[in-house]
Amino acid sequence: MQLNINYILQISIGIIFLIMIILVACLIVSINKLSHFKKKNCELLEGIDCKDGVINEFTKIRHEYNNMLQTITCLIEEEDLDGLKECKSEFLNKARLLNSNSITQMVKIKDINILRLIYKLILNAKEEGVVLIITIFNDIANQNLNADEIYYALKDCLINVYQSGAKQAMLINLKISSSDSGLCFKLENESNIESRELFSQTMKARKNYTKNNIIFNTFYENTLFIQEIIIS
Repeated sequence: MQLNINYILQISIGIIFLIMIILVACLIVSINKLSHFKKKNCELLEGIDCKDGVINEFTKIRHEYNNMLQTITCLIEEEDLDGLKECKSEFLNKARLLNSNSITQMVKIKDINILRLIYKLILNAKEEGVVLIITIFNDIANQNLNADEIYYALKDCLINVYQSGAKQAMLINLKISSSDSGLCFKLENESNIESRELFSQTMKARKNYTKNNIIFNTFYENTLFIQEIIIS
């Protein structure tokens, strides 16, 4: 009889212990799911803030551009040629930044991560004093890409560009295009010959290579030196 009681107690303890293990496992899974949900929610909020930031950035440029148009109209009416020469460079930069295709495509992009990436690039360029001309082709909303992977792939390349005289040239053209093969970023230097050569020498040090699904290419195209990053 005593043996039966001990046996029942051992089984009961075993069952209780097993139930405790199952409960702990369920708790861990629940915590992980909650953490993942919170992370996704934070990313979503950051993305929404970023989208507003991108649109606000271009709204500001549009406002500045309209003001400059009014200024130029007045200078033309007054036949002030010196005044026109002084504002020519700034006006051209604003006009390029306000490329209607770029803005239209920027707003159409639905992928929050891509918006976050582009916004980071804009902020990075502003901190370094470099003008980024952004041109976006096609619709990249359906590209299944990891924005963080793209950003870090570009980061070293951008730092090299800024440190290689592009900052002196004050003009970098960033083109973003998409196709069946993936997403393509092109950094072009189209300023004076001296700065282009400096840009060329630094970027040539990064030989063409493939890392995972990221391909880096450097080449000339119509006298432009280009660093191309293809993410497939």
